[in-house]
Amino acid sequence: MKNLTYIFDIGSSKISLLACNIHKGRAIIVTSVEKLYDGFMDGEFFSTNDLPDIFNDIVQNMNEKIGGKITSAYIGVPSEFSACVCKRVTRNFTQSKKLNEEEIVKLFDGVNDYSKYADYTVINYSALQYIADGVPRRSIVNVRLNELVMDCSYILVKNSFIELMQNCCKRCGIESVDFVSTALAQAQLVMQDVEDVLKPVAIVDVGHITTSVAIAKGEGLLMLSSFSLGGGHITADLIQIGNQSYQDAELIKHKVSLTIQSKKDERYIVYNKGKTISTLINITNDIVTSRIENIAHVINQVLSVDDSFKNIPIYLTGDGLCNFRGVKNLLEVVTNRKIYMFTTNLDNGKDKYQTSKIGLANLIGDLI
Repeated sequence: MKNLTYIFDIGSSKISLLACNIHKGRAIIVTSVEKLYDGFMDGEFFSTNDLPDIFNDIVQNMNEKIGGKITSAYIGVPSEFSACVCKRVTRNFTQSKKLNEEEIVKLFDGVNDYSKYADYTVINYSALQYIADGVPRRSIVNVRLNELVMDCSYILVKNSFIELMQNCCKRCGIESVDFVSTALAQAQLVMQDVEDVLKPVAIVDVGHITTSVAIAKGEGLLMLSSFSLGGGHITADLIQIGNQSYQDAELIKHKVSLTIQSKKDERYIVYNKGKTISTLINITNDIVTSRIENIAHVINQVLSVDDSFKNIPIYLTGDGLCNFRGVKNLLEVVTNRKIYMFTTNLDNGKDKYQTSKIGLANLIGDLI
């Protein structure tokens, strides 16, 4: 296949490679390849030495699918390897004027002047909002103004992550690599359906062992944070407390419904290779609820860093929590915020909460 764009989505439990057809800013995922791996936590991969082989397997599989060779790719950077910095730029003009796009881009000065982020590289800068002569705006194209205040957002990535990804790709024959923020990609996907993009919203992506919390406003991110808790910790709780194997605990977890009002001896029943596994519903639900409440409290702590985030809504995505029936109501009670389930458009299947893929494809479609 010709004229395809390739994107790596680096998750905390699997790495996916997407082949996209991008035409006039619109991206369509043609095919994909994915592979489970040990993942990462606290900004470090568990098995760094295995990554080159994992990348090679994924790329070779894709090469066979497309009947060609991948020479360039984009890599979506997880929040755990990123940082977000915001600054305000002010300009006064002696005569009112309209700024063109090139002049607006030049306003993002000092993209590399973050001395305390010496181990990071800027990969993106965007506007949170413009204030033209005292009026907040999402855009200043064709707006005549005398005084401009622009709130800027910069996304930075750890140099160690960049070097590791470049080395993995180079060993697979991919010479050209560009980096984009996965959280920013998801944020821009959410903002397409938000009525007022100048009002901040939170995007919370709960994965297998990590959770990303991003605050989106305008075209950028006000804040980006992550912590090492996810759906895998629920599995670990079921293993420890319920004395289950990993596979059995995963099967039971996918059966859980937090809305069930069970009788004393009612059980979840699943089957694994001809073996029947059952657990008491009330005990299992208590285990799952306790961990979800734990994750929700940490989300609240992250959002409590600024009073302006007090009442912002949360768009919840990722496979770590979203597939639990009843999780929305539970999170609304614990966080005291409105929760929206953030899914991919036109996909109601098992991958509907994997919004990072379609977000990355859409963001790169806009860039190309």
